[in-house]
Amino acid sequence: MYRLILKTTSAITFLAQKQTDILLNADDLDAMYVCLRENCVIDDSTGAVKMNYEDFCHIASVCTEQIGPKCRCFFSPSNFMKFEKDESGRIAILPFYLYVMHTVGAAAPFIQNAEPPPLMRHIFGLDNCLISTLVSLTQARIDMSELDEDSDGFLQPHEMENYIKVLIPNLAQLHDMPAAFEKTYCCIATHKFFSSAIPTNEVEKACIKKMLLSNRLRDLMELHQESEEEVTDTELAENWFSLTSAQCICDMFLALDKDMNGTLIKQELREYTDRTLAAIFIERGRN
Repeated sequence: MYRLILKTTSAITFLAQKQTDILLNADDLDAMYVCLRENCVIDDSTGAVKMNYEDFCHIASVCTEQIGPKCRCFFSPSNFMKFEKDESGRIAILPFYLYVMHTVGAAAPFIQNAEPPPLMRHIFGLDNCLISTLVSLTQARIDMSELDEDSDGFLQPHEMENYIKVLIPNLAQLHDMPAAFEKTYCCIATHKFFSSAIPTNEVEKACIKKMLLSNRLRDLMELHQESEEEVTDTELAENWFSLTSAQCICDMFLALDKDMNGTLIKQELREYTDRTLAAIFIERGRN
């Protein structure tokens, strides 16, 4: 009996050590972030730190040299293709780094903490805005999973609307939203997420994992931050999820609805943005 317990303990210790050898620890994540920052470029228009595929491959080699082969799996071509790209084919490093942290389970421990741990402050250069974004995205993953009724990793439109409805009170830039506009806002925001969703088994669904990696969720999370400076309506409208943008979209479609019945017929839809919609698009639409 004693020998059996000893063997079992040894096996558990061996497996734990093996798991440690293949998983990234806090120091590894720190080193990876430094590699990402030192080998990327800053987008002049947005200030975001980005990398193209050539940078991605170079960083993979640098990380492998400094951290070891256990980080190589994160730098596969398929992983690069998961992230949204700008017109130059570059991806932002923050969503990629969040993906790595989610994969190794490093983000979960500080969801319960009001104050981010020292490691995160060090990694992000004491940038509370980035830390807040990280926490928000991780919390989003938890909240979306809770609303996923059939636990298939996808959200249906009504589930996404419920997520946004719950999120609204926590978005500082939406505090002035009229209560009567809330349902409309949830619908508009949901359609933005579903604009590129592929129907699954004839049911429109959006992949939670893809939404977490998308720039759309990042734009939505930007509404957490209160602006200390006065911002013009034009600047606010640049974020699709801002109250200004949503109200503009709503007003535009209400203006097209000549009979005020809440729907657009083909003739009304033709007037959208000075008749710029293709006829074939309108004909395929529903009345």
